[in-house]
Formats: sequence, C-alpha cells, structure tokens
Amino acid sequence: MSNLVQSYTLMLVKDKSVDYSTYGKVTSPKLFINIVNEMYGMDSRAEECVVMLALDVRKKPIGVFFVSQGSLTSSLVHPREVFKRLLLNNAESFIVGHNHPSGDVAPSNNDSNVMERLSEVGKLVGIELVDFLIIGNGNYYSHKESGGMR
Repeated sequence: MSNLVQSYTLMLVKDKSVDYSTYGKVTSPKLFINIVNEMYGMDSRAEECVVMLALDVRKKPIGVFFVSQGSLTSSLVHPREVFKRLLLNNAESFIVGHNHPSGDVAPSNNDSNVMERLSEVGKLVGIELVDFLIIGNGNYYSHKESGGMR
C-alpha cells in the first residue's frame, strides 16, 4: 500500500480570444444572445446546448463557456461544471442560457429546477446568477424578466 500523495495544478485554457470590451456591460438578454450566437451559433443547433457567460464586478464579460451538449429535448447541466469555470475565471456573476431546438421557449419543470439549483449554489459561493435564458427560433425566455429570479 502506497502512501504517496499526488500534487495537481488546475489551469484555465483559452480556446480562442475575443475582445469582450466591444460588448461593454451585459444589461439585456439580447446582448447575451448576440454573444453566444456569435461564439457558438446557438440559434442553429439541432441539440440542446448549455452555454454560460462569466461576468466581472461591472457585469462585463470575462469568459464565454460551452457547458454541455445534449439531445433534441434535453441537456445535462451540473453545478460542478458551471462553477468550476466561474471560479477559475474569478467571476463575480454569470448568465446561463440554453436552446430549445423546437423553438418553444417556454421553460420546462427541469429548466426551472436547474435554474433554482444554480442560483442556490451561486449564493453559497458568492457568485450571482444574473439570468437563466432559453433561446429558440429567434425568441427567448428570460427568468429574470418574467420574475422567476429570486
């Protein structure tokens, strides 16, 4: 039986660079949608995908992340995968969005449960969930705008 202890270094690796200063403060769901469409083409994906925007203390973007890709009707998102990226980026807040390939942007029970869970974990670690968006067929649903954010 070995008593060796492993030592690790955790690093964030950039896929590509974008000048986020051109976006300024993210104040609307439409700006979030423009950013994630530019980076990942969310409006044309055939499967549900979850993306996230990490924000600094001034609500300016400091990172855009592709969190997961699922099937036609679902995508798995776990707080561990979201907060790993946020903590490595030293984010103060974040916005999460995913697409509904059907075009129907009405939130499912699962959508609302995921939003609640991410919000709760964010409160525990001090990183605010600003909004949870559903994108589909040129439309969107914002939990914040519809009063679903607590």
